[in-house]
Order: sequence, then C-alpha cells, then structure tokens
Amino acid sequence: MKVAIMQPYFMPYLGYIKLIQEVDVFVFLDDVNFIKRGFVNRNAVLLDGCYKRFTLPVKNASINRAINEHQYVGGFHKFTRLIYESYKNCPLYDTYSDQLEDLLDGKVVNVASLNVKSLKWVSEALSIEVEFMLASELMTSRDLKGQDRIIEICHNLRADTYLNLPNGRKLYEKEYFKSFGLDVKFIEPQGVAYEQFNNSGEFVPFLSVLDVMFNVEPKTIREKMLV
Repeated sequence: MKVAIMQPYFMPYLGYIKLIQEVDVFVFLDDVNFIKRGFVNRNAVLLDGCYKRFTLPVKNASINRAINEHQYVGGFHKFTRLIYESYKNCPLYDTYSDQLEDLLDGKVVNVASLNVKSLKWVSEALSIEVEFMLASELMTSRDLKGQDRIIEICHNLRADTYLNLPNGRKLYEKEYFKSFGLDVKFIEPQGVAYEQFNNSGEFVPFLSVLDVMFNVEPKTIREKMLV
C-alpha cells in the first residue's frame, strides 16, 4: 500500500495534488507545529498576468502550537475578491466560484480543518479517489519527530511504500526507511504548461491549483497533467 503524509496546505500547487492521486492513503499531518511564512496558509495566483502572493491571516500564529490548534481570522472576502479579480474571465470560473464561496463561508475557521476540507474539495472536483486520514486521529506518538514519525505512521497503516515530493529528498533517507521495511519514492511533477486565459505573456508556473482549475477542464488535468 502506498501512503503519503503531508502538512495540510491551503490550495497548494498542482504537484501536491499529483501526490494525492498517486497514493492509496493520504495522511494530513495536522498535529505538527505551525510554520510561519510556509505554505500552510499561503500560495499564489495570477493577477493581470503577474505572480501574486496571497496569505490567509491566522490568529496568534505560533511555531509552538500545532496546525490544528490555530484558527483563521475568518472573513475570507478579501481572498474571494482576489480570486474574482484574477479569474473572472477564465472559462471555468463560473463552474467553481460558487463552490469556493461555500467552502469559505466562515463556518470552518480551524486552519487544519479548512485546509483539509479544501483539499478534499479539489480532489472531488478532479475525480481523484483516495482515502484521507488525519495524523491526529491515528494511534501514533507526537513525541517522535521527522523520519521516525513518518515511519511509525506508515507501520500503523501497514504501508509498504512512502511517497513524497522532490524536496523530500532533503528530509528522508531511503536506506533508513529500508531498514524498517519501507520503500521511499519521490514523484516528479512535470509542470506541464497550459493556457492561462488571464495571461498574455509567458506561462507562469507553480501557482495555486486554483489557477489550473479555472483554466483547464478536469478531464484534461487528470489525463495530461497528473500523469
């Protein structure tokens, strides 16, 4: 069984979504400490053809508390307005805009909960079938750190293969995992260029998954961009 374990990010880049598609079980590492200026609450969109960073404000953010112990300030109108200004003329804006508004209706403000909810929404929109789990609900020790925590979660789920993104090579040693009976693989997102209808210049890569969703049909994303 193939497993991936990642912090829950808000609307991450397409490579994160490819990782979800590649596994049988995807575990959200919701009980590790929050990282300021990371991707938990930040990403980017394309506004007037330019890379535009966005940040969802978090109340009293602290690196000494877990992600699931943080709350968004709420009131996501500034973000949804940015999305409108960025993508209102894109072919699939009307397909997803109301769903996005519902997702950000303010009823869910816990950082981990909203991020997980958003990633489940993206996965459903792209017809990705996977089992999602929360690390906080598994019988594993939070005292373990780094590779050892990942290995324990994999053993808890009886996985034989752990998948991660390219940057994981800096964190996870294949031989160490092998000593515990686990194979480690790193997927390589291809970064396929696509038509950005709100961009008359060169293609801008590594934006939030929302960029590709507003521009490209789900079937095309699945068959040509998540392969």
